[in-house]
Amino acid sequence: MFRYVLLALLVTEVSELMTAVIMGMRDFYELRLVLLVNLMTNPLISVLYLAGGIFLGPALRWYLIAAELAVWLTEAAVYQICIEKKRSFLLFSAVANAVSVFAGVLAGRWI
Repeated sequence: MFRYVLLALLVTEVSELMTAVIMGMRDFYELRLVLLVNLMTNPLISVLYLAGGIFLGPALRWYLIAAELAVWLTEAAVYQICIEKKRSFLLFSAVANAVSVFAGVLAGRWI
């Protein structure tokens, strides 16, 4: 389980930091915030995914959609509060999380 959570965190950090740079976040403070926010949210959602797979069965898809929506809104709120520059953090968080999920699915197929 630890290996899965660590791999998911690594894939998330790399993909979301790359997305942040591509979307114009160049400031060290902003990139560090992206890293720290994902350190808070990714292990939690990874463990919830593993537990949901055991207990929820067919409802897992809806459970994950709800969890990803919660992470998206939480991350966007943290960015909005902590970064003074005017940006669309809802858009950034949505794109970063979509890229992260896609990268995680690809990584999961290779392992």
